[in-house]
Parts: sequence; structure tokens; C-alpha cells
Amino acid sequence: MVTTIFTVRKAVKEDLRCMIDLYLKGYNDLESYSYRSRRDVKAYLRWLYSRDREGLLLAIMNNEIVGFIASDANWVSIHGRVGAIHELVVHPRHRRGGIGKELVVRAIKRFEEKGLKRVELWVGLGNSAVKFYEKLGFIREDTKGIWLRMSLKIGGKVAMQLTKKWISCK
Repeated sequence: MVTTIFTVRKAVKEDLRCMIDLYLKGYNDLESYSYRSRRDVKAYLRWLYSRDREGLLLAIMNNEIVGFIASDANWVSIHGRVGAIHELVVHPRHRRGGIGKELVVRAIKRFEEKGLKRVELWVGLGNSAVKFYEKLGFIREDTKGIWLRMSLKIGGKVAMQLTKKWISCK
């Protein structure tokens, strides 16, 4: 795997328009797990932005948004208040370069700083991202239709331990 050089910053409202194309490209081969119309994607991205603005992070390379994560430190699940990863999208050309992992690590670090003890996400059962999340320590919990709930217990230094195994971006 080649480490890619990129920067990470918080999204601002003006970024949402640029994120629509990235979302559609990222889900090009996973249509059953995603919104397909630009209008629906725009509404979804606005919802993500409204949930937790601090948790919407962008990966930028050569002035282009090549990835984003929508993490939510205000989510309440059947397990109480948890950190939620609602969305992780990396442009297909830039996958396997460390962008997705860096975004997840930053989200986990933020959750730990907020005192959260658990991260949850839902991922499509047929999505190759299941293996990606398992490599990061997430475990399979339960399913609902085509969706799989995965979780990770955090606290202390989980983000630091993940980072030690990885070369972080600038």
C-alpha cells in the first residue's frame, strides 16, 4: 500500500455542493446502499452537516475533496450515547492510500476526547468496507435487512494505537 499525502479539515456549508459528486462516485458500484439522485444526496449531506458540524471532515489533495467522514458525537443508539460514523466516502482513485483510515482515526480520537466509550456504524452487508472496519477493530453485531451494525469499544488510547500502526497525514 502507498501512503498518500493529503490534508484534513472540517467541512463548511459551501463544501456540501462539491461533496455530491464525490458521494455519487464513491457509491457508483454500491447503488443498493446509497442515494442516487443529486437532490437526495444534497438533502442527505445537509442532514449530516446539521447533525454534528465538527464531525464532518474532508480529505483534501491538490485542492480537491477526495474523501470525507460524517461522524456524530451526539448519537443515541440502543446502547445509549455513542459516537456514530454515518458516512465514510473516499474517491475510488484514492482508495487504499490511508485516507479512509486517517478519517476514522480522527473521528475516534474526537469521540474519545468527548468521553464516549463506543463507536457504532451501519454498513451494507455486501460492502467491502466491512473488512476495512474489521481491520480497524470493529466487530459485527447484528443485522437489519441489508445492513450490518458494527461497533468498537473505545476509551483511553484506541485512536493512538491505530495511529501508531499508520503514517498519519499532514
